[in-house]
Amino acid sequence: MLKKLVAVAIICLPGCKIMPQHLRSGTAANDADLMVESTSIAFTRAVNARSGVLSFNLKDQHNCRVEYWADDPSGTPPPASPLTIDCAKEGLNLTQKVTVAGLTPGFPLSFRIFVWPKTTTFLAHFVINFHEGQDLTSAKAQNLVVVRYAAPRHSAEIYTYRLPASASIADIKTKISSLSPSACVANPPAQALPYPRNTSLEDDQKRPLLGLSTVTTEGYGSAAAAVHPFYPTRLVEFYPAIQKQENWKWNFQWDAQPFSFESLPPGAIGSLSISDGKASQDVTNRTLSGALDTIQLTANTLKISPKVINPADISHFELTIKSADAAETLLTCRFALDKDTLEVPADFLSKLAQGNYLATFSFETNQIHYKDGAAYPPWIITAQDWVQFRLNKRL
Repeated sequence: MLKKLVAVAIICLPGCKIMPQHLRSGTAANDADLMVESTSIAFTRAVNARSGVLSFNLKDQHNCRVEYWADDPSGTPPPASPLTIDCAKEGLNLTQKVTVAGLTPGFPLSFRIFVWPKTTTFLAHFVINFHEGQDLTSAKAQNLVVVRYAAPRHSAEIYTYRLPASASIADIKTKISSLSPSACVANPPAQALPYPRNTSLEDDQKRPLLGLSTVTTEGYGSAAAAVHPFYPTRLVEFYPAIQKQENWKWNFQWDAQPFSFESLPPGAIGSLSISDGKASQDVTNRTLSGALDTIQLTANTLKISPKVINPADISHFELTIKSADAAETLLTCRFALDKDTLEVPADFLSKLAQGNYLATFSFETNQIHYKDGAAYPPWIITAQDWVQFRLNKRL
């Protein structure tokens, strides 16, 4: 999985696992360049891919330490439990070679190099990051396994998708990202999801489950997949309980061969505050039935402040405003995760007549599980969490 630092507010419940590349303190990398030749950093794996050597050149006699983890939670060491190695302190050689072992073939590593002058302590460290990388362009796939998880319903649908022609993992990632954040759109047309599920019995014939069978999950949500009651080539899982801070372990068979891997827990909305510029209100009703919270809109201003858990590399927020009976979609806004507060442009809100509206604010995360040389296709795990509320516009 590919991950990145996000600026949106992130919350951590008691006992949660903070991914090492999400929340860390340290000095900026451009300061570390004064102490490490960044162009000299390289990682070379052994032939069996179970060990390797990270090498880099220091610009002077400095202390250093290396922290590393596999990008995919199925790899070793997992992202939530990075390992640390201190650089050798003896000798005058400025070239450092750090050997790491016990790795899982097929999953790239990320490294964080800490360096500080010998006259100081670790508290004065500088940081530089390095990623082993994975060739996502040459790696091809003909089939996909797609998971669509609905957090409020505690359920997931699982199906396979045969691509019309083999595609690179990079192309697949690009297509998933095609629903990237964009401006608000009034009266938006329906937009097809990438790699859609079957929607008819005719589709069932076109899209069999291919080699997928015997799917069970553990950790975040534990269940055994059953055949969808209406679509025999979709599988469904229902989770009686959710362990939000646990990784998600997927056990399955592909072409009658057993496999398993872990994914990070899906993203979730921890809390949501909405303001019309005059008053702010927390939206707390997360149930799928009963009365919804009502936001009084007394100005053409709508500001949304979400706090989220477990953001992924491919993530976005979406606000949809519909008529009170949900029959007509009036406005859709998509936002990136780079701001603490999201704002709907006033010119869109001004076009809404006075009255009641149904609004849905959703948070979507996408993870791609791909292992070099694996005998099963890539998995795309899409998770959506959402909060519904009513808008009462009274100007």
